[in-house]
Amino acid sequence: MTAHRTYPEAAEYLGLPNDRWLRRNISKLPHRKFGREVKFTDEDLEAISQAHLVKPGDTVITAASNLMSLRPSRATRSRRAA
Repeated sequence: MTAHRTYPEAAEYLGLPNDRWLRRNISKLPHRKFGREVKFTDEDLEAISQAHLVKPGDTVITAASNLMSLRPSRATRSRRAA
């Protein structure tokens, strides 16, 4: 049987000081949902850990860092009268 960990248990497993980071980034992290309950298996937590592995000398380029370079256009759109 696979153990399902709660946010606080998952944060402890990953060595995080609290579960805020997990909650803020849940849409980008592997997890399980049972109704409104979010749970993590050990496999989910290992995948999260591996996704954030940084090796010395590696250049880290993520989709999030690419998005940070985007800026909204200053152009305005006029609305057509219906």
